[in-house]
Amino acid sequence: MTSLAAAAGVVAQRLSGMGLSLLCVPFLALALGPLDAVRLTLLLGFPVYLAVAITHWRAIRWTQVAWLTVPAVVFTPVVALAVRDVPPRPLLLAAGGCCVLAVGVLASGITSRRLAGRTAAVGAGVLSAAMNSVAGLSGPAVAVYGASAGWGADETRGTLSIYFFLLGLVALPSLGWVEVPVSVLLAVAVAALAGDLLGRALSRRVGERSVRWSVLLLSAAGGALTLAHAA
Repeated sequence: MTSLAAAAGVVAQRLSGMGLSLLCVPFLALALGPLDAVRLTLLLGFPVYLAVAITHWRAIRWTQVAWLTVPAVVFTPVVALAVRDVPPRPLLLAAGGCCVLAVGVLASGITSRRLAGRTAAVGAGVLSAAMNSVAGLSGPAVAVYGASAGWGADETRGTLSIYFFLLGLVALPSLGWVEVPVSVLLAVAVAALAGDLLGRALSRRVGERSVRWSVLLLSAAGGALTLAHAA
């Protein structure tokens, strides 16, 4: 399950600019526990986010990256320290609930000009940081902001990827190192590499809309399974 979730998440990230956390966290939480699922997803994300950001470097909205990243970086250690000692069951419920809620928000296609200004960017960064520390889901809040700001496909891929990378640099040390066997780390690393190669090969053949809805459906299933497991 861990390897399949990692590979699918990396493929989605390569194709659409998001989906790694939405696909990985709920399934990894069932196998490894919620906190290590978030930690492992953050660790897995570093090379993936950096590779996507480099590919779309010229399309990155750097000013908006700053407005998102600064509040997120400031707020992350506060939430991360608060959740480190929380028992697994409440975290599983939070991870599953956040995942299902995030899927609902993204599927609705909510956009508004009021969600595109600097104040909205700060709010998106804070909400993203909170959801990232609790459930590893930093993407939905900033994805809604990006859609409201009118980002194109390449702008979304590049801007979100560099934001996720920068946020992870603070989030992982705040949450602590991954406490899983080395064999699991190696298996996930190999699966992620395979997913990256497959994602590159499919990037010109699969429509963005198809990828988006596949990610949302699988993420909803993962969130529902996590909630059922925690209940």
